[in-house]
Amino acid sequence: MRQGSRSDEVDARWERWNTASMERVAYLTLAVSTAFAVLRPDREPGERLVTLALVALSAAWVYALFTRSPKPRTDHRARMLVYFTGLIVLASVLMTRNPMFFVFAITGFFHAALLRPCPSSSPA
Repeated sequence: MRQGSRSDEVDARWERWNTASMERVAYLTLAVSTAFAVLRPDREPGERLVTLALVALSAAWVYALFTRSPKPRTDHRARMLVYFTGLIVLASVLMTRNPMFFVFAITGFFHAALLRPCPSSSPA
């Protein structure tokens, strides 16, 4: 086996793992944040219901605008900008209810890469 093909195989495997991670990070961080927030004993049941409704809205937002978005996502900058803005707003609202939702807000760091400008080359 040539060294170059081994390196290409490792790169392809890493790319698949990275893509799968990007798909799941929002749901994982939202679930962890929700567990921490809902298990706090000092919250009233009504407060928990409002928080859970906001969590459901956040999950629906991620599903509709991120999970279901056409690939490659970098080709759909306007959609990703709307998604990212909504993600930050929802994470901020959740964090006002419970600071543990900062874990969900971390998703923004991962998904912000979709907003970066595409690499370009200039003639030398």
